[in-house]
Amino acid sequence: MKHSTCIFCGKNLSGMKSCEHIIPKWALEHFNIGHNVVSPTHRNSTNGSIISSRKHSLNNLVAGGICRNCNNEWMSELENSAKKIVIGLAENRRKVEDLTYYERVMLARWAFKTSLCLNWGSNFHKNIPRSHYKYLFKHEDSLPEGVIVVGQIYKNNTFPIDWLQGAINQVTCSRKNYNRDQLDELKEVLLKKAYKIGLQIKDLLLLVSYNPLKQLLFCIYKGIHCPIYPDSGPIGWSEPDAYLFDEKIPIIIRFSAGLRLADPDSLKKSITTKQNV
Repeated sequence: MKHSTCIFCGKNLSGMKSCEHIIPKWALEHFNIGHNVVSPTHRNSTNGSIISSRKHSLNNLVAGGICRNCNNEWMSELENSAKKIVIGLAENRRKVEDLTYYERVMLARWAFKTSLCLNWGSNFHKNIPRSHYKYLFKHEDSLPEGVIVVGQIYKNNTFPIDWLQGAINQVTCSRKNYNRDQLDELKEVLLKKAYKIGLQIKDLLLLVSYNPLKQLLFCIYKGIHCPIYPDSGPIGWSEPDAYLFDEKIPIIIRFSAGLRLADPDSLKKSITTKQNV
């Protein structure tokens, strides 16, 4: 997508254009996957038909619309800060739950930045608010309200790199709070404004999601989704579905499907007042 100003800082791109590798160069080199060919495909969520498709190497998976200052300064610093954390997790030498608070923030910001660039540079509808790009540029220690990042280590990955973009389409609500029409209205808002982006690098699974509706809580798989950001706040837990263990389905799809939304009354027995991190 062409743009006259930087998607992060908002400055004019004239004479300042650059391209950001969506999978960072250090990861492509470290895992020797730069020449791996991928075919990102955007499918209709209703009938599975192909809307658009591409085919290129990971070296050519880039996002435009970014100025050289952003690319070479704060984005480069973020990559350097997160590199050691990501490699340690991706090679299964560390556990997500053992990360320090500082490491969690760095990993969450890196996953958020990567998700933003992935959405911007891919053949997928642009459902991430532009304010989220601005927020990441302006804030060094937090993410926008309503954004959650969870992760986990999974050893049996078929692909060295994988990702999945989509909306949040699984919502659980109590009948006493929402009738069918109201629930349809919620889903319509989520279809337009919410997003869920899964990333997999070797053994590391990350999931970045945004819930624009304050009356709904994120609901995640107990014992599977390890909260990375934020470090506290109300959240719902559910037991993993049988779907999670179907190894015929790529793990990034199974991992992403487990994150849902629910209203508090539908999760009275599973709500905790603090994330277990």
